[in-house]
Amino acid sequence: MLRLAVGVLGQAEPAALRFCFEAVTRGTIADGARLEIEQVLGEGWCFSCHRSVPLCERFAVCPVCGDSQVRITAGGELRLSELEVE
Repeated sequence: MLRLAVGVLGQAEPAALRFCFEAVTRGTIADGARLEIEQVLGEGWCFSCHRSVPLCERFAVCPVCGDSQVRITAGGELRLSELEVE
C-alpha cells in the first residue's frame, strides 16, 4: 500500500496518478498494490492581514482582506506519506 498526500493546489491530478500507478505496476512485483490518495486542502499566509487563510486556487487573493500578497503554506505538495510492504 502506498499513501500519497496530494495538494489541491498542486500540479498532480489524482485520477492521472491512479491511472499511471496501475500502468507502471502491472506485471511487476507491485501488481495489485493499493494506492491511497489523501487530498490536502489549500491554505496560505496573508502578509497584509497576518492570517492563515483557506485557498481554493493558486494565485488567489486573500479571502479576508482581498490582498494578493498570499504565500501558499499547504495544498501544493505531492508527498509519499506512507509505504507498507509485506
